[in-house]
Amino acid sequence: IALRVASLVEVVSPLLDTLEVLHKRGRFLGAFHPEHFVVHSDQAHPLWPLPLSSRLPPLEGLTLTAPDARCHVGYAPPEAYGHYQGELSERSDVFSVGMWLFYALTGLAPLEETRQPTRRLPSVRVYHPCVSPELEAVVRKATSPVPSRRYPNAMMLRDALRWAAHMS
Repeated sequence: IALRVASLVEVVSPLLDTLEVLHKRGRFLGAFHPEHFVVHSDQAHPLWPLPLSSRLPPLEGLTLTAPDARCHVGYAPPEAYGHYQGELSERSDVFSVGMWLFYALTGLAPLEETRQPTRRLPSVRVYHPCVSPELEAVVRKATSPVPSRRYPNAMMLRDALRWAAHMS
């Protein structure tokens, strides 16, 4: 289990780095599907044009296309649907990464519960009891329907994932 958690942290870290770059520029995706990025050489490259720093250029040979809004369903936080005054923030992107973690750990496509601020996702341990309580806690916090209860930014989420990997 510890190796799986460490691998998960290794896979998601480049995406969290990319989000940090965007957040420092005041950009928030708010709703993205993991398939909108490709990880190459320890960097996450978007598959459509974004105002990224020069150290994260698009991969050569890739066609840049705008993401399909239908892919966002389930990965978008409640605020992307107009709840909580519809304000997107770093916490909105933390939610999308949390949903990707939920999917990676359960194999379940994101659920309709994500559209409503009063509904929580089931625990990942319902589907896989071998998931450590620490990792379960990280995913639950990242996917909280209430933005103020999520990790404040991508780096805090990464620190929590590293802690969960260490504890596993």
